[in-house]
Amino acid sequence: MFSDFKSRGFGLEDTQIRYADRLDRLILVMSLALYEAVSTGQWDAVHHPTPGEKKSLARQPKKVARSKTSWFTRGLRRIVKLMQACLPLPQLWSAATD
Repeated sequence: MFSDFKSRGFGLEDTQIRYADRLDRLILVMSLALYEAVSTGQWDAVHHPTPGEKKSLARQPKKVARSKTSWFTRGLRRIVKLMQACLPLPQLWSAATD
């Protein structure tokens, strides 16, 4: 999460915010965005595995197939692609129905 907030993700250090209340609000929004990106990355790994992930699962069922990118990076890329194509984001949770 640290690197996702800093150099590899949102670039928190580039904002140069000096007031604590503004920084608090920014971190809250970034935390929600981080949750959305990681959840989307996990969804993408399940629904759209890479060819390397498919091979790993077929050959070595005892080992966990790992992606070369983090769930955050994968999710952020998926969100950008969906937004560029004007498509809806995946539904990551559903309301309980009675």
